[in-house]
Amino acid sequence: MSSAPDQTVSSRYMARLSKAGIGSHNNITTDRNLFGFGGVESIENVMVDETTAKEAMPYVPSDINNTAYLPFSSGTTGMPKAVEISHSNVISMTEEGGQVDFGDGSESITRQTTFI
Repeated sequence: MSSAPDQTVSSRYMARLSKAGIGSHNNITTDRNLFGFGGVESIENVMVDETTAKEAMPYVPSDINNTAYLPFSSGTTGMPKAVEISHSNVISMTEEGGQVDFGDGSESITRQTTFI
């Protein structure tokens, strides 16, 4: 039997540690029939864990070097551990993302990092 905590316990632990709500947000935007979306301009999906959302503290960044988000390890050796990613790091990742062209270059998509 694994000594790693189950996902629900880990998720709530991470939310309390970071003082953030748990959720995920995906947004795909296209103006063409890219990957069979049939011309849909925006697809948006938001999922929130109601328990941690009630405990979440609103966050207003005041410094580019402040923490933007906390990715966590899988926690295979115990409780998950966080790494602080600053707003400056996010900007750098986004600037490096750029455009990816498909085929003859008539269609492109912007790469982006995923974060909560």
